[in-house]
Amino acid sequence: SHKNYNPNKRKIPIHTCTGTENEKELTSIFFIEEFSKYDVTEIRILKSHNSQILDLQRNDETKSESEISWPAFAVVVAFGVPAFFVMLPLSIGYQIFKKFMMGDGDAVSAAKKEGGGVQEDEEFLGIIPLKERKYDLVLLGATGFTGSLAVEYLVKQYGVGKSVKWAIAGRNLKKINDLKRSIAKKGNYDESTMDKIDVIIVDTSKRSTLPDLVRNTRTVASTAGPFYAYGSPVVEFCAKYGTSYADITGEVDWSQKMIFKYASVAEETGAQIVSFCGHDSVPWDLSAAQLSEALKDGKDEELVSMDFVDKVEGGISGGTLATACLAMNRSGKGTNYDFDPFLRTKSGGKSSKKTKISNPIFPSSVSCGKFTGKWTAPFLMAGVNAAVVRRSNALMDEGNGEGSSKAYSEAMLAKDLKLAIVQTMILVLAVVSFLNPISGYLVKKIIPKPGEGPSERTMEKGYLLIAGYGRGSKGSIVESMLYFPNDAGYFYTSRMLIESALSLALDRPKLPIQEGGFYTPATALGSVLLERLKVIGMKFAVEIQDKN
Repeated sequence: SHKNYNPNKRKIPIHTCTGTENEKELTSIFFIEEFSKYDVTEIRILKSHNSQILDLQRNDETKSESEISWPAFAVVVAFGVPAFFVMLPLSIGYQIFKKFMMGDGDAVSAAKKEGGGVQEDEEFLGIIPLKERKYDLVLLGATGFTGSLAVEYLVKQYGVGKSVKWAIAGRNLKKINDLKRSIAKKGNYDESTMDKIDVIIVDTSKRSTLPDLVRNTRTVASTAGPFYAYGSPVVEFCAKYGTSYADITGEVDWSQKMIFKYASVAEETGAQIVSFCGHDSVPWDLSAAQLSEALKDGKDEELVSMDFVDKVEGGISGGTLATACLAMNRSGKGTNYDFDPFLRTKSGGKSSKKTKISNPIFPSSVSCGKFTGKWTAPFLMAGVNAAVVRRSNALMDEGNGEGSSKAYSEAMLAKDLKLAIVQTMILVLAVVSFLNPISGYLVKKIIPKPGEGPSERTMEKGYLLIAGYGRGSKGSIVESMLYFPNDAGYFYTSRMLIESALSLALDRPKLPIQEGGFYTPATALGSVLLERLKVIGMKFAVEIQDKN
């Protein structure tokens, strides 16, 4: 600003400049030189919303970045390389032996025989109209690690016996009552208040108990995994009884099977089935959708490619590892479909939209966006996130052929090349070690058991930052930034699940899709979920960049 400025006579042109280090100094020098002909009285630095979110994480002293010293790097390489070359042939040999000599194996008793199979004489109790149902939400799997976090969140955020009507479900009443007392003590709640939480006893392996779970609620939210072993009958009954459903699975093959078996049932009853409603893969699915919407609304362009760079700090639970072990045990035992169920459109046909997935498998440098030049390593869940975004892309197929091809890439940011190499080695060794019984047995002895998870301190210090970079069909660039200030794998996953389920239960008239069927978080919940998550601490921004 300058003291003689008259907006009616002449407007000062607005200029911008960007910097990496010393951004304020660079910008100040630029403005002083540019406006030296004026009597400058004030310089104000305005940052983009994306930069502001990035600064939140950078400036938070409680959020540290992983790093590794040269001596530690040398030790890891000295141990990791020989271990890999020992375990790799052992794992390959065992997998070949298992395939040809052991058949399909147990795989948790063939995934609990898909819930016991369909019983022809099973009584169907009829569908209760949604407005007449007792509960907005029933949480299944409350006594597990993530489930208990979800119960804590429900009590704290929505209370007991208030406007949101909810209940918890499980098969062990003693464990449920113990959980209630634990939460009462931790949160300083009156035990009489906790006693008011309704409990539904259900065993997913006993089909006769499932109508009580699904029939009188608008939505079921499930943390009861591995879902390949325990989730199939729950999805089946939700689809049959017109009950919407959300879960935190990361099991793509299981979700494909559920779509194949029950999509037409859900479409008929109006049930909206939405998997991947936690860390896998709400943040990336919503980010991809917002990049696409910003380009379409702001530039009338189709999103043709997207690159995501992730900064992740947090822990891991025994339930997650148990799911990973089960997935590896059944790897290569896919079901034959006419086409991939993830390409199924709302009308039941095969989508013409393609999504090319090119997640890096080796350390690489970032070539675009706010972390250009930084090093990255492969991210364990990138394949799941990419599959969900691919599913969203297929569901958005309106049959007009527009935007028929997209490219997806995702990697995890590392502080330097040393750390990128170490993170890649750890990921490879972890996968290889689970693929043979010798190293697999040893690893299972030291990892968390089901029901165990990261400490409160670890979750408090954890965070998730995702930088998205999209390109439009006419060359425009759009960038996004998403930030969870605490651990996203469990602390915020429990919240993402509950808010997803409540979106289905309470916000259905606002949702982008009204019909029943199998959807992704972005296609079923979209900006409704995004806004709910912003209320509870998530930061998000998306901006189209000037081509110049």
